[in-house]
Amino acid sequence: MKRKKISELITVTVFIIVLLLPGAIMGINSVFHIEIGKNRHKITAQPVLTVSNISAYPEMYESWINNNHPFHDDLKTVWTKINYHLFRNSGSAGVVVGKTNGEDKETWLFYSDDTDQNPIKDAQGVSTFKNSVKNCMVNNASKYTKLLEDRGISAYYLVIPNKENIYREMLPDYIEIKSNKSRFDGIVDRLRDGGVNVIYLKDKLLDAKETGQLYYAQDTHWNDYGAYVGFNEIMKSVEPSFKLPNAEVAFNKIQIDRDLTGPIGLYGYYIDNIPTVEYLPDNSYTTIIKDDAKIVTENNGAPIQKTIMIVGDSYRQNLPQFFAKTYRKTVFVDRRKYKPEMIDEFKPDTFIALFVERYAGSMCEFTPVR
Repeated sequence: MKRKKISELITVTVFIIVLLLPGAIMGINSVFHIEIGKNRHKITAQPVLTVSNISAYPEMYESWINNNHPFHDDLKTVWTKINYHLFRNSGSAGVVVGKTNGEDKETWLFYSDDTDQNPIKDAQGVSTFKNSVKNCMVNNASKYTKLLEDRGISAYYLVIPNKENIYREMLPDYIEIKSNKSRFDGIVDRLRDGGVNVIYLKDKLLDAKETGQLYYAQDTHWNDYGAYVGFNEIMKSVEPSFKLPNAEVAFNKIQIDRDLTGPIGLYGYYIDNIPTVEYLPDNSYTTIIKDDAKIVTENNGAPIQKTIMIVGDSYRQNLPQFFAKTYRKTVFVDRRKYKPEMIDEFKPDTFIALFVERYAGSMCEFTPVR
């Protein structure tokens, strides 16, 4: 009880200081003209409250404070660190602060957004697809698997697990795990029974955790080693007769900012265990197209003289380095910018639709070919 009162007293004291400090510093700044942060646009005139702008005034005033306060970014960082260290609170509704490795000292951050298929709830085992979505996923994926195969194209649906489902043990203790089965676990068998070639990497990645870190500690994505492990498993399904050469993997602890550090505001703060993967180092390829929609590579000396097309979300970005050294031609496409006409343009032998687990429901709407 005493500790709780001390914590409450600290919170109230810090809140009062933070509440009063902007006004005090703004007053000092009006006399000494301290330089405004260079990365923010300065609004020169303080907004005036009038009858016509009364509803918009709070937002106008906040914008003026944010852009004119000389220590805005520094104060935000200080408050974030206080909040973070005292209460293990990220200060962002979309980021959950997980555990810190006892040996490696990386603090794990996790993505939590109810408007974006909340992966924390999926890791808890409390999320399910609606029956209508399940039916749509199965019907759509079955239909397009057959259409692609009728055109002589081997078709696969690749699902990469959410980080939260692979590293549940690094979630904070207050997050209760009801079941280790995610919502995709509840539909994968139906998809396979419907004739869909599903490559679901969950079991493989869970097994591979002991061999090295697979996901960035402060990011939603897998790292290069996770992608390499996934690549190995994909090749077992896509080209089972191909003998995959071993790669050399090394890990180095470095300071790095990833996609979950931004919402918190703690830049230059975290250490992560970053892998480098040397796969077929003497086998080079040429990037012949690279734009905001696709990356296309050619490699005439590749061990597999075929064309593979992979259409997916941001998890595809770690994969070209492995596939481009293995296939004569690779085509990697952002799913949001994919057009079915690309099948006729690139004529792939193998087609993979890639989904990170929280977006697996998108296979319900995905149209790879007409």
